[in-house]
Formats: sequence, structure tokens, C-alpha cells
Amino acid sequence: MKTGTVMQQLGEALDPPAGLEPFRARHRVFSGLSTAPPRWRGRLLLAGAAAAVAVLLAGGIAVVAVRTVPGTPAQNPEALALLTRAAAFVRLESPLSPKVDQFVFVEIKAWSPGRGPDAERVALIRSWRSVNGDVDGLVQRDAPDEGGHLEFPIPGCRNGRASEWTDDGRLDATRTRPCESEPGYRANLPTGPDGMLTFLRHLPAVAAGSQSAFAAAADLLQQTYIQPQARAALFLAVAKLPGITVRSDVTDAAGRAGVAVGQGNNTVRQELIFESETGQFLGTQMNILGGESTALRPTALLRNTIVNRIGELPV
Repeated sequence: MKTGTVMQQLGEALDPPAGLEPFRARHRVFSGLSTAPPRWRGRLLLAGAAAAVAVLLAGGIAVVAVRTVPGTPAQNPEALALLTRAAAFVRLESPLSPKVDQFVFVEIKAWSPGRGPDAERVALIRSWRSVNGDVDGLVQRDAPDEGGHLEFPIPGCRNGRASEWTDDGRLDATRTRPCESEPGYRANLPTGPDGMLTFLRHLPAVAAGSQSAFAAAADLLQQTYIQPQARAALFLAVAKLPGITVRSDVTDAAGRAGVAVGQGNNTVRQELIFESETGQFLGTQMNILGGESTALRPTALLRNTIVNRIGELPV
């Protein structure tokens, strides 16, 4: 499938019903880039328009939200079995205890377009997000064949205000804009699937109809640190969503084989990828459907932990 056809079908899939604001993903990919530092806007726009995923913005990495086909079954037994294994796997982890002055470190490999029609590249993306969201953070993107090394500051949200960017990409604390706090760590998340499903559906973007609960779950998994018991509840909550499908023989952006749990419509399906035997969460993927299914390999989650300062790498 040619890139132009893929992007056209993706755009149609992301169009919202009449009366709703543009979907979060479409906004972040195609129009939200105007909030990026001016000197990086062109390069970020190129990456976002070509890949449609793994776009570096103030909030981190965009995850596409799609409308589901109405009337689909409420639960898929195969998906439930896989997500139950995923829940059991994360419950074996030792929980971390983030402090308010620490940072959530996330390392991701993200699909990136190559310079030819059939070329593919991967970018290594590292982010440091404030645990409570009020301290400035940083995103680094390394893609030697696609722009080299970029650094992108994440302004913290303090008392409802965040610093503006300067023309050279720095943050200017003397100029601020309204903001909503996006903490890297959410304490006191529900630890049961029903409570987690309610939490997802009451997130502002989901409640407003501009993001699906499935996409919100993907955002949380790849942009924040979630305690193991809450992460287990998140997987089981996804199993309760309508229209969930399972697809085998999937490969993430790091080349790891897995099985995908997905939700979508007749044009585009977003997927969470898991290791088939253990249920370990690997990353995300999107399928553009048509006469020929086109699998995009947007992300592979490599590390997600807590560090003391920006720039610090876990041992």
C-alpha cells in the first residue's frame, strides 16, 4: 500500500462524528505541532505526517485513537486469556516508590520513515518526565538517518501555568500559558479491572469523545510509570472493552515477536503487543486496513523506571 493511500485512509478513520472536537491523535499529529519549538516544527511535522505515530510533542509520544465499530462483542475469550497472562506477569514485579522530586524514565524504539518509499528506520526515544508533573522534563530522539539527535523540553505545569518555548527551543519561564498537569506517575490508581475501566472512561479526553479508552490505556503504558497491581488491572480492563481482537505473528519495532490485542474499525486498528508465552507488554502497533493490510511498527517499550535526575540512565 502506498504512503499516500495509507495517510488518506488514516485521516478518514480519525475523523470524528459531527459535533465532536478533532480526535486527540489527529490534533497532535497534524495541528498540535504548532506548539513545538519553532526550529523543530518542520522536522517533527515530517516525522508525524509520514509515520502518523511516535510523534514527539510536549506530552511525549502520540498514540492514535480510533473509533470502534458499533455492535461488536463485549469480550473476546482469546484476548481475555492473553491479558490475564499479562496481568499475572506484571504482578511478579516489585513495586517502585517514586518520590516527588524524581523522574519517570521511559526508553522506546519508535518506527520512523526512511528516505525511500519502502525504507524503514527506528528512532531511539528517551524521556524524563516529572513524577508529579510540575518540574520541566526532557525528551531525546536519536535517529542517525532521520535528523540525528534532537532534544525537546517538556514544560512542567505549576499552578495551572507552563513555560513557553523560545525560538531556539528553550523554555522561557517569564512567558507562560495555561496547562493541565500530566504527572509521570499516577498514585492511587484502581487495582481492580472494573475500577480501572471506570477511571479510563472518566479521563477528560475519553469522556469528551476525543480519545478511546483503549488509546488512553496505551498512553498510560508508554508515557507513565504504573504500579504493578494497577498495571494488571489496566490489562484486565482492556479485555472488557468492546471489539477487542487478537492477532498472532506480530513483530514490534525492536524486532521482538509477539501477539497483538487490538481495537479499531474497518480502516485502522490500534494494537498492544505482548510476548505470547509470558504476557510481557512489548509495545504498540497500528494496522491500516484495505485491499492490502499495512502494519506499521510504531513503538517498542524497552525501559520504564524511576531515576533521580534528567539525563540519568538506569543501570
